[in-house]
Amino acid sequence: MATVALGLPIFEGREDDDLERFIELYKGYLHSLGINPAAEGGPPTGWEKGMGILRACMKGPAADWYDNNILGRRVKLRNINAQLVHGNEAGFKALAFNAGANVPGNSWVALSGAAVYAGANAAQLIANVWPDYTLEVNDDIWRLRAGMELTDDQLNYITGPQGGGAIAGGGAGAGHPYVIPLRPCHALMKLRADYPTQQDARRRLHFGNLFQEDSSVRDFYTSVRKNGHLLAFDNQEDSSVRDFYTSVRKNGHLLAFDNQVIQNQFLRGLSPKNVVEVERLGIDRPLDELVNALERVEKSKDEMYCGQKYQEAHRRLKQTKAQQSVQEPVILKPVDQHGITQEEMDQMLKKQAETFQAQIWELQKSFRQQPVRKPPVYRQQIKPVRPKPPRRVIQDHQDPDYDDGYEEHLTPEERMGIIAGDPDAPA
Repeated sequence: MATVALGLPIFEGREDDDLERFIELYKGYLHSLGINPAAEGGPPTGWEKGMGILRACMKGPAADWYDNNILGRRVKLRNINAQLVHGNEAGFKALAFNAGANVPGNSWVALSGAAVYAGANAAQLIANVWPDYTLEVNDDIWRLRAGMELTDDQLNYITGPQGGGAIAGGGAGAGHPYVIPLRPCHALMKLRADYPTQQDARRRLHFGNLFQEDSSVRDFYTSVRKNGHLLAFDNQEDSSVRDFYTSVRKNGHLLAFDNQVIQNQFLRGLSPKNVVEVERLGIDRPLDELVNALERVEKSKDEMYCGQKYQEAHRRLKQTKAQQSVQEPVILKPVDQHGITQEEMDQMLKKQAETFQAQIWELQKSFRQQPVRKPPVYRQQIKPVRPKPPRRVIQDHQDPDYDDGYEEHLTPEERMGIIAGDPDAPA
């Protein structure tokens, strides 16, 4: 898959790329940067930032298609004609259809979706045919009521106050359709409607290009059945409410179905148990709210079922342990029923004690009869210490070469002879 979610999401537009997943990643990326793709302000405005990031996300074939079909183009509102009395966009959209002179009848193209809605809803605001620029929320209004289409025409819109506005943008002027800047919500609608892989998917859904040709009957039937399932005409069966709703919504958008058709298809395909829940919750609730409620009910039932399974498993485990712990009762019988009387038992114990005492005496006697050996005495060899004779000091410091004749190796007798023969020796 070429769609990645590491940093800037990338869309290459190849056969295996999921456009819906890319759009979700793109919206999340804008949110992480704190960018509102419908905001004015600036410069640059929030929608200008959103358009720049959307172009940066396009790579390969998708980038080429984007540059040829979206980049530099504008949006024409085919069903709404610009009139000077409308004033600027914000003021005009805040008016009701029956606002009088500021909303003349020629504001709407005859028999268009805008004219039909204005005639049936006179008290409603004009914002119901010219909505805000929130991503994806107002796609049906842009397409069916405003009559949105991409164009290369010059901008054509009104500035100034109501009742005295002026034409701006260099376009066709008053009495001609509004031409406004192309914003991210319009670009995503164009991608969904006209990108080649989306068109191929719609053709498959309508069976427009499904021909047997050289394929076998089985292969052709498999292809038809697969693409028929894309229409979500099958039932919910074992899939979750959220997965089933996602499938219906995705394929409904591919076929340009409005929300009412998608809701009807979703309700028809629900499982019987969820049909009962819808009747309980209220079939008139908004579809997103109904799906969220069904999902909560589904989750609660799953948790309850898991809890019952756990309790049943726990009960079986306790029964198994109880069966394993059951043993035959042990019956204690009196001593006299074992064939040995109390007197015989006392004699046996006494005899055993006497035998044990005799063994103790024999052991003590054998220890007394053994001779006691004295430990050997080792004599230490002591060498006599030969005393050293006292050193005789001659107090004669006149001659530094004086030798007193004292030598360590002389015997005492030799030493005495030397001393006796010395005339300077003291008496």
